[in-house]
Amino acid sequence: GGGMMAGNGEGAVKLDPGDLSDDDKPAPSALLGSQGSFSADMPHPRSHCVVRPFMVTADRVGSEEGGANEGYCPNCVCFVCDVKASECQGWLRNGHCHAHERDAYWKALRDFSRTDMLCNSPLLQALGCDEAARSEAHRWCINGLLAFHRYRDGEAGPGGVVHHSFQ
Repeated sequence: GGGMMAGNGEGAVKLDPGDLSDDDKPAPSALLGSQGSFSADMPHPRSHCVVRPFMVTADRVGSEEGGANEGYCPNCVCFVCDVKASECQGWLRNGHCHAHERDAYWKALRDFSRTDMLCNSPLLQALGCDEAARSEAHRWCINGLLAFHRYRDGEAGPGGVVHHSFQ
């Protein structure tokens, strides 16, 4: 009769259901999820890509020259925006290429980006802003907070002098 193969293909054992008692027959099953590695064929966070290995870094801005995390496969998803990496507006400029779930900064930015508190501000509603304008104001607020963070930290220049700039 018809049988099924058990094993990984090498040295697989052909099972004939007629050889099994009712207690030994495999029950119908469905794959509900998996634990462990991520498949390159399915959408996955950039930090879990099996095609482009991810390196944990404290960097908050991506490099135009391309470092370890700036590249992505077609199924990589931005951890912050939850969109395809190729469509992420903050991939390099805002460092989303370095985002991962084990960093408190990236987790907080992801959570803050998803809050609708800014979009539903009574002030924006009183100003008569439509949904597109409220969404844009939300992006401006997030980008403004990130710019302030970069300004506050400054950048060490010649002689160790810290330069503060919104650029």
